[in-house]
Amino acid sequence: MDIPKEAQVPVPATTQLKIAAGRGVARNLFALSRYVRLFGLGHSRTTEQMESAFQHVRGLIPTVGLTLELTGDRLTVDGIPLEQGPAELAFARFLRQTRRMNLSLDETFTIEALEDIISAMAFDAPRDEATPKKMVVAPGEDPRDWLNDPSRLLYFINVALQETAAASASSLHPGPLTEVAAEEIAELLHVLGKFGTSQTEGAALGAARQLQRVGPALVYLVRELLAEYSEDHAHPAGDALLLKLGDDIVIRFVLTKLENERIAAAEIPGLLDRLGRQLNTLRTMMPSYEEKMARGGIALDSYLETLEQELWSAAPDAAKRMVLLFETPYYVPATCIVPYLERLIAHGEELVAGTILRNYGNAVDGRDAEGRRRSAKGVSDLAELYALVVPDYVPKLLKSVSRQLMRESDLRMQSLLSAALIRLSYTVQQQRDFVASAAASDALEEIVHRRPVLGMELRPRISVENRLPEYLDEALTANHITDDLVSLLQRYAAPVAQQLCNRFLNSSLREESSRLTNLAGRMGEETHQELLRRLQSGSSEDALGAVGLLSSVNPEEVAAILPARTREWTRVQQDTLVRQLSISASPKRGTVLLKLLPDLDALIIPGAIDEIGMSGDVDASHSLLDIAMAGESPRFSGYSKVKAIEALGRLRAEKALAALNELLQERKVLHWAQPHELRIAALQAMHMIDPERAAALTPQMGVSERELSIGPLAVDPSNPFARQRRYQRVFPMKPMTAVATSNAGKAGLDIMTLSLGGGKARRQGKMQPGSDVTLQLQLALRKLNSQILVREVMGNEITFEIADIGLSDRSRLRHLLLAQSPVAPQPQAAA
Repeated sequence: MDIPKEAQVPVPATTQLKIAAGRGVARNLFALSRYVRLFGLGHSRTTEQMESAFQHVRGLIPTVGLTLELTGDRLTVDGIPLEQGPAELAFARFLRQTRRMNLSLDETFTIEALEDIISAMAFDAPRDEATPKKMVVAPGEDPRDWLNDPSRLLYFINVALQETAAASASSLHPGPLTEVAAEEIAELLHVLGKFGTSQTEGAALGAARQLQRVGPALVYLVRELLAEYSEDHAHPAGDALLLKLGDDIVIRFVLTKLENERIAAAEIPGLLDRLGRQLNTLRTMMPSYEEKMARGGIALDSYLETLEQELWSAAPDAAKRMVLLFETPYYVPATCIVPYLERLIAHGEELVAGTILRNYGNAVDGRDAEGRRRSAKGVSDLAELYALVVPDYVPKLLKSVSRQLMRESDLRMQSLLSAALIRLSYTVQQQRDFVASAAASDALEEIVHRRPVLGMELRPRISVENRLPEYLDEALTANHITDDLVSLLQRYAAPVAQQLCNRFLNSSLREESSRLTNLAGRMGEETHQELLRRLQSGSSEDALGAVGLLSSVNPEEVAAILPARTREWTRVQQDTLVRQLSISASPKRGTVLLKLLPDLDALIIPGAIDEIGMSGDVDASHSLLDIAMAGESPRFSGYSKVKAIEALGRLRAEKALAALNELLQERKVLHWAQPHELRIAALQAMHMIDPERAAALTPQMGVSERELSIGPLAVDPSNPFARQRRYQRVFPMKPMTAVATSNAGKAGLDIMTLSLGGGKARRQGKMQPGSDVTLQLQLALRKLNSQILVREVMGNEITFEIADIGLSDRSRLRHLLLAQSPVAPQPQAAA
């Protein structure tokens, strides 16, 4: 225990203990008096401190008692002065001001006596000490220093009430806040306004004394709130302190009434409106109000709305639950419901959260006009929770909102309902709730039918059409396409057909094209009719986009419609047609292509025949054999005959073996009757159909094994590309150049890869995709000529496909490729 300097002289041990006890008592009473001055005697915090201090003081009093005396200006114990610290000086001042020369403490000291001493120390100070004079205020400074800190204002109020003898009643017996009338709140707000307008301490004290006209419960509430503010480091000051105090008084008052069932939720808006106007009046009294209004101010309606949100944000969950599960949940702002519902969900009370959401949404088309307004406004803020918690209820809610929107004549309600409908629709589309999205679509169509102008305004913001690309992406990438998604897509036959056609035109992978055709097959009759309309009477681009999809879905209709359309199209468009049928991988595409051969351009026919062989349609063998065995004609060149023979080999057409054998062995007097290239193709086809028989014939046919090593590739079902490569590609070991001649002029080519069907080159000139080009390869003293179709142009690189070539030139091309061997590994993409 510390012994003061004054006690460090030779004094009896008993006196030393008394000196130490005197210092402890003085310091405890000084600290407690400051606490009482700050919070008042009736505050719960003061009660706790009072009990603690009483026990401490009782513990310090020696058994023989303790007397603190005032000697001159010094506090003494047994005639020995104590150290003059703040506590000792304050206690000496208390004895002097109360005209007491001493204070005796013994074992009979009670807590009531302690309260009397502390009350006197806290409030019996003279005016010049209770309210110290303010120094001269600098220009621009706020002279109202009593508003600079909640503790300062609380002290100010306590001093004023003590002077008016109102403190004891208002502190010790506050009474229930539930019994307070709204008129008393208005009186209290009026007093706070006078605090704000007071420019001197005297005027502020006069305003504080008027609190005696306010009920004890409200005075206690003011002290409670100021005590709470004082514990916050970021406490408000100046006008903001009074304005926050006013707001919190109203909020605490209304919540207390609600929690004790003295007021219904439906009465709160009216009560807040009355008190909110009083609060607004308080704002107009603040010196800073004019400056704020000059910057735009705050509208009364907006302020009342903010006050209501603050009230429900401060409301305990029990009060929210009571209101939200009753008939008028819409009186709780949606922004305050969201965190409460999130807490319910986190604690596993999804059913309660769902009941609240349904209860809230049911009011959107109810009889109560205010309920409809509030519910419509709240649904927008709760849209995400509706979609997550009660997705099965959302279609009904969408229908209720849309039908109420069609009935409403009030423009403000139309705006709120439109916003709710838009937000709900957007949310369910984001959440991929296809059932609710379909309900939103139905609601929109009904609005368009009954209120066309309004419907046209809403369509861009609600329609599912804007999200069709996303939905199609999901359908094409998902392992399983849900019936709900298919049902939704079926509602938009024309735009879905357009999207499917565009995607099919640009597809290059087998899986992608297969998913597109499968999805087209599930789109229903309306989409199928839309695709047929495009094929039959649409533009060439529309028709070419639809043909690949329809060849899998409805090949008979395609075969009936295509010949007439094909005759209208250019060579480039016909080439696209053949490629689209190839990508579709329809088992019937061979039959369709056979029917189109009479109407195709001569340069497109070889590619079409090639595709028939890749189709696997064995029924096409007879027609292919006719082409292979017939003589050359303007329609079917020697190159077309080679393609027909290769197609028979890919189809494994056993019925063609005899004819191929005859073609292979047919002779004239001194040489073989058929061109060498045609015979190579026939022998390669026989190797595909009957390898043993072909192997036995090979040594006698004048065809080398090396010539047979470069030929058509068999169909590979595992190939990932939509169009499989037809021939092996060779990467030249030596530089190889060519000249391409087209309508755009001549362009030099550096061959990068080459095969019997096409290749890839680097160009030195202009060249467009789809263009018809004559290609000349320089071979020693001779030139190798062919007609090619340019497929892709990527920077200065192109890919091309041979559309026609003379059989002698093709034979030279074969030997050129053999000379450039080794042969590259068999790649998988189309030439």
